[in-house]
Amino acid sequence: MLNAIRRKFLKPIKRWMFAKGCMHTQLYSKRAFEKYIQKYIRKRTKLGLPPYSASETELIVGLKQHRVESRISPELQTYAVKLETAIASNVGLDHSKTREYWLLRGPRVLTTALVFISFSIGLKEILIVQTCQDRIHHVILSISAILVTIYMLYFRLPDSICSAIMRSAHDVYVCEKQKLQAQVR
Repeated sequence: MLNAIRRKFLKPIKRWMFAKGCMHTQLYSKRAFEKYIQKYIRKRTKLGLPPYSASETELIVGLKQHRVESRISPELQTYAVKLETAIASNVGLDHSKTREYWLLRGPRVLTTALVFISFSIGLKEILIVQTCQDRIHHVILSISAILVTIYMLYFRLPDSICSAIMRSAHDVYVCEKQKLQAQVR
């Protein structure tokens, strides 16, 4: 019975958490793709290789819609496919990171913070004679500490997902950049 009540209460929360993780993965995948396509185009220009005929934005839009057009060079299309493959290798990342940062570490960090703050308030009550204003001040500081802890816990997930996706995209970019540099030599 207790298990059924806990499941009924926790299941929607877990669904929300996993949906947020998925949303962050999709968002950062899109950003990484656009960022590293732009970097690649700029690097080609910087190395003195012939520029592409269309603007960067049109190229990126065309590549994202998987259109093969004559104005998009086969070299850029190949790079985009490699980049997209590397970014897509992070499928499932959101689920594991959500479980790690919000379901496993989150409760531990919050419990530790609450125990520390409770212990601090208890010791202060026992050892120091306080005025009402001192107590209110300490409670407000403690609530602020808990809110900052929650804030930091919330943003650990998107930060972790973003860095993992960017790392995958960066690895492809570095490899292709070295090939471009070898072409110029």
